[in-house]
Amino acid sequence: MRKVHRVVKWLPACIIPLGVFWLFSVPTIGKAGLVLAVVATIMPLAWEKSTPCLQSLWFATVFLMFAVEYKAINKTDYDNGVKQASLLKMERDSFRAILSQGQTNFQNGLTQERTDFEKMMDGFAAGQKVERQQFSALLKKEDDLFTRQEQLAESLNGRLIPALEPTPPYNCGPFGVGKDSVVVFLGEAKDRNVIIVTHFPRTIVAIKGLGPAITLDRSSDGSSATVLMDIRGADRKLIARLNRDGFVVNRNNFLEMKKDNSSLTIVDEYGTEVLSVRYLNAHAFIINAVLDSPTLGPVSLTRRNMTGVCLSNAGNIDMLID
Repeated sequence: MRKVHRVVKWLPACIIPLGVFWLFSVPTIGKAGLVLAVVATIMPLAWEKSTPCLQSLWFATVFLMFAVEYKAINKTDYDNGVKQASLLKMERDSFRAILSQGQTNFQNGLTQERTDFEKMMDGFAAGQKVERQQFSALLKKEDDLFTRQEQLAESLNGRLIPALEPTPPYNCGPFGVGKDSVVVFLGEAKDRNVIIVTHFPRTIVAIKGLGPAITLDRSSDGSSATVLMDIRGADRKLIARLNRDGFVVNRNNFLEMKKDNSSLTIVDEYGTEVLSVRYLNAHAFIINAVLDSPTLGPVSLTRRNMTGVCLSNAGNIDMLID
């Protein structure tokens, strides 16, 4: 055990330079989170025998890795936003080019027909009527397609706001929800499996080998809580992402989606409901999801053998799926 302590006690000194480097050269999402998970696992082994200076280094390492992961998430969101804006601009430019070309062709045809007007009066009148009908139909079709694309893009992202619904009953014994706490129902509300969160951000569900799966955070003014999670299909492709900016759904990787101001439900390509989130009020969520585990495969938060569970500040992570 002493040998292990000698090795791990200097781990922060090795990781902190890496974290500082990552602050200026942001890595992809998950790298800092993986290091953070390793540090959180090893830190208890060296904590009791560490000096106050080393304990401060451990804390600095944790917060530094969290800051790096936060920057990585923001950078990815920003890059995705820029990419989507570029694609939308290309679609608009393409539509305008088609419209402009159609108008040019129409004007050229009209000029040629006017030249032969004296000889082809009767035929021209009938041909002009057909051409106008075809052009109008094409223009309407392109306009409808463009409108549908814009509507689809708008429906696949947005924000959830708290409803004014009462918090369902649950069994937590001496625990309670204070004015600054949030209660999260996992699975079905009737199962009364809850996690009470009092400190933010808080990882409430993690998957062994992958790290945090569901994290709860609070807005800067403390007025509302935010769910942070990714939902992936069997092919590991992203289906939906919930973050501080709201939610984004992959238009190419879902079968059905239902949403209103306070809830979001997604069914994957195989007909499985992989996500159902309901923002009951400013202090309560219901989250039912199918999470992907590298060892267990799809794992549902609705567990047949688990009812009436109440967790609050259970270690570094409230629930670990192993």
